[in-house]
Amino acid sequence: MMSEITILTSRKLDTVDKNLIKLIDFLGLKSNDLKLSGSDASITNLSKQISKDTSCLMINYSFLTDIIPNIELADMFRRFLFSKIPFAMVYNVYPDDLLNSAIEHLSYGAFRSVNYHEVSQNNYQITDDFRDICKQFSGLSFETKNNNIDFALNIGKQNIDIFNLITINKLPFFVKFKIENCNLFILANKKILDIDDKITEPWSIKEYFSQFIPLMMFIKYVFGDRCWHSRQAYASFIIDDPLLRMNYGFLNYKRLLELMDQNNFHTTLAFIPWNYKRSKKEVARIFKKRKDRFTLCVHGCYHTDNEFGINDSNKLNKKVKTAIKKMKRHEELSGVPFDNVIVFPQGKFSSESMRILKCNNYLSAVNTTLADVNAPDELKISDLLDMAIMKYSCFPLFARKYPGEVIDFAFDLFLGKPIFIVEHHDYFRNGYEEILEFARSINRLDEEIQWDGLRNIIKRSYLEKISFDGTNNIKIYANECEIKNTSETYNKYFIKKKECSEIPVSSVTMNGKHTSYILENQCLKLTIEVPPKTTANLKILYEDIYPYITGKETLKEQTEVWIRRHLSELRDNYISKSELLLSISKKAIQLKRSILD
Repeated sequence: MMSEITILTSRKLDTVDKNLIKLIDFLGLKSNDLKLSGSDASITNLSKQISKDTSCLMINYSFLTDIIPNIELADMFRRFLFSKIPFAMVYNVYPDDLLNSAIEHLSYGAFRSVNYHEVSQNNYQITDDFRDICKQFSGLSFETKNNNIDFALNIGKQNIDIFNLITINKLPFFVKFKIENCNLFILANKKILDIDDKITEPWSIKEYFSQFIPLMMFIKYVFGDRCWHSRQAYASFIIDDPLLRMNYGFLNYKRLLELMDQNNFHTTLAFIPWNYKRSKKEVARIFKKRKDRFTLCVHGCYHTDNEFGINDSNKLNKKVKTAIKKMKRHEELSGVPFDNVIVFPQGKFSSESMRILKCNNYLSAVNTTLADVNAPDELKISDLLDMAIMKYSCFPLFARKYPGEVIDFAFDLFLGKPIFIVEHHDYFRNGYEEILEFARSINRLDEEIQWDGLRNIIKRSYLEKISFDGTNNIKIYANECEIKNTSETYNKYFIKKKECSEIPVSSVTMNGKHTSYILENQCLKLTIEVPPKTTANLKILYEDIYPYITGKETLKEQTEVWIRRHLSELRDNYISKSELLLSISKKAIQLKRSILD
C-alpha cells in the first residue's frame, strides 16, 4: 500500500519515531521510514526512494546532524528538500551544538540555535492567524510547569518570513516558513507522546499538549479529509438530577430558556427515572414545545449509590430495563420524549453494566468518569483520544466535563469529538453569567458548532476520511448513525464499527430495510450507497441475552430509595440555599464518613 508520509532518518527508528508512527496510524494515514546512510549516492537516489506522489516528509533532527559535517552533502539534501517536497516537518529538535549548526544551515541562517527556557513556568500562546492549521486551539493560551522537553528557536537572519504558530514565553516554538516549493515546519520539542501508555489520573491536556498536538496540527493541515475527521462540531450542556418543576434549587427553566435563545446553546436534563410521575405540566409543555433547546436523557434508575458499579448481571438488567420502562411511562404522562442515553449516578459504572446496556440497545453512555470501577488503571491514551471509548463490550462511552479551562474543550473539538458539559443546579447559585460566558467561549471555538440533545449528537457523531484511492471510509461508534451525503452525486461508503462477539448482532438496517454486513477482525463492516443530498439512517440491533427481569424490589429497598430521593431534594431546594444549614449538613456527612471509616 502506498505511503502518504515518509519518515526520514539515518539511524534505526528511535522512540520518538515509533511514537510518531502510532500518531500517524491513529489519524488514519500510512507511513514508511526511509533510512539513509549519509553518502552522496544516498542523497542522489533520494528522489527514487521516495514515491513521486509523496507530498510530506517528516525529518528526525538526528538525520540533519548526521549529514551536517559533510557540507556538500547537507547542501545537496537542502536543494532536494526545497525543490521537490511540498510539505516537510523537522521534529525531535533540542539544544545541541551540532544541532544548532544543522538548523542554521537548513534555514539559511533564519534560525541560529535551539535554547532552553530558564523559567519554572512556560506560557504557551497559539496564534489566531492560521486557523486552518491550529483549528480550535487558535488564539488560546495556557501555562504549565516547565517540562524541559520544550525549547525556544533563536531567530537569526531576517531574510525569510517566519510565522510563529505557537510560542512559549513569547519565543518561537512551532513555526512555519516557505523556501522555494517547500512549506517547512519546525517543532522545538524532543518527546512525542506514546498513545499506548496507560492514562494516569488526573490526565491534563496542558501537560501533554506539546508532545502531540503540534504534530497533529501539521498532519491534519497537510492531509485534510484524508485524516479521520468529523464533519460537524456538536455541543450540549447537561444538568444532572432536577425534576421538571419550574424552580429546582437555583435553577429556573423559563430563565434558562431565555438565555439559551439569546446565546445559542442547548440543555440536556439528566432525568432520574424514579421521578417519572412527578413532572409539572407547565414545565413539560416547555420541553415539548422547545425541543430545540431542552431534551431529557436517562440518569441511572433510582440514583442510589454505586447502582451501576456492581457486577451482578441480574440486578443490572433489572435496573436498565426498569429505567427505560419508567422513562417511557414518563413520556406517556408528560408528553416529553427522552434520549436512550445513560448518565451514571456518581459517575460509577462497571464493565458488566456496559454489557447489559448494549444488550438492551441503549444508544450510548455519557459520563465524567471513563474507567470501570473495578479496573481504574486500564485505559490507554489512545482510548481517550478516540471519539468514544469502546473497550467495554464495544459499547460507546462519551466523555463529559465540568466547565473549566476552554482548552480542554478545544481538545475535544480538535479530535472530532462532541462537547458535553456537565453541571448541577447549584452552578446557578450566583446567577447565569458563568454558563453564558462559558457557552460564548465554546461558540468562539468553532463558528459552525451545533448545540443539540444527546441522541441527535451521538447519532451524527462519526469519523470519516477519504483514502488515497478516493474511497469514502466511515468509522461509527453507536448502534444508530445518520450519514449525510451532501454532494451532488451518489456516494459509496465503506463503514466499520468496532464489535465483539459476546453480544450477537440481531440485524442491521438502512432506512428501515435490512442490509448485509460482515463480522471480521472484531469489526462490523458494510458498504452502503447514498443518493445525493440525502441521509442514510443506519441502525444495528443487538440480541437481548437477558430478556427477562427476575425479582422485585422489597419494601425496604423501595423505602430507602424514597427517603434518599426526598432528602436529596430537601438538600437541593432548601439546605443549599442556607449557608448555616449547608455547613451543618457538610459536617454531618464528614462525621458519618469518619465513623464508617
